[in-house]
Order: sequence, then structure tokens, then C-alpha cells
Amino acid sequence: MADTQRNKAALAALFADNTTGDISPQDLRDFLETMHPGFGSFYISTPAATSITDSTNYFKCAGTTTDISLHRFDGKTALTVDNRLKYTGSTDVHIHGAVTVSFSVASGTNKVLEFDVYHYDDSAASGAVIGSSKVVVNAASTSVQSTALHFDLTLSQNDYLELHVKNTTDTTNVQVDAMYFFILTMMV
Repeated sequence: MADTQRNKAALAALFADNTTGDISPQDLRDFLETMHPGFGSFYISTPAATSITDSTNYFKCAGTTTDISLHRFDGKTALTVDNRLKYTGSTDVHIHGAVTVSFSVASGTNKVLEFDVYHYDDSAASGAVIGSSKVVVNAASTSVQSTALHFDLTLSQNDYLELHVKNTTDTTNVQVDAMYFFILTMMV
């Protein structure tokens, strides 16, 4: 039998008082599988300019990404989509994410940029940026600058995450020159 990821309530019920000695070796393997946290990470391996067509919307950051480590997540290799981590576990999980970004603008000075993580909620069939992940930076020149984002939320199976950017000043393109995107799960 395959080992099964379970939620905390299911494990608590399974291990109740165990006065009858009904905990099987499979139950223990399921416990170990559940306690093994999910994780996913990728980096930008080939930078590309993100086309900014207006100053009010977020745009998915362009560039080719390469998966590093994935457990209960799919990335570019399985999805054939850059800049995306999709949760494939079977139970809801709380996640902490960290993103480091080095970026530049195509031209000009003093471009106010907002970087934010986008969350697609598969059960709602819709998505939005995670307001608590937003960082605002001033691209004072075309030189490469850097910033970092941290965020947390609950993911369900088939939800996914991406890095998005908004140029609130004008339509000057933004290039993510380097990025590392990492997710770690915790049981709920």
C-alpha cells in the first residue's frame, strides 16, 4: 500500500488513545509521510524583460526558470511553464515562502515598482496577488538592484504561485536578472 499524506485531524483520530493497539505499520508510515514537509524552489536561469503595458496591473515576471528541489510541488520540468510552483500534495498545508529578486529597468530613473507573489486558488478557479508579500522599490537608475519578499498562506492541491511585478510609474519594462523562489510547507 502507498504511504498517504494525512491532515492533523486525521492523524489525531488515528492515534487517539490506542488502547486497542490498532496502530499498524502502515499508519506509522503514513505519519512519517505526513511529517515530511513539502518544498519547492526554482531560480531564473535565463533573464528576460517583462513587458509592462500599463501602470495599474501586475504582470508575471518573464525569464526561463530551472527547478532545484521539489517535494509535493511541480515546477517548470513537469508544468512546462516558467516562474510557477504548483502544490501537488493531497492535504491543505500552511506555507512560508521567500523570494529574492535582482532586477533592472530598461530605461529612465525613479520607477516605482511593486513585486508581489500571485496565488492561483484552484478550487475558486481564480487568483490574485498576495498583498502581504508586496515590496515596493524605487528603481533609481537602470543599474541592477535587489529586494526580498516573504509571505505565508494556506495552499490546497493544484494551487500555484508565481512572481509578478507592477511598474506604477509608467510602461518601462522590468527585467528580473536573478531570482530564487522557495516554499516550505507546514501541517495544518
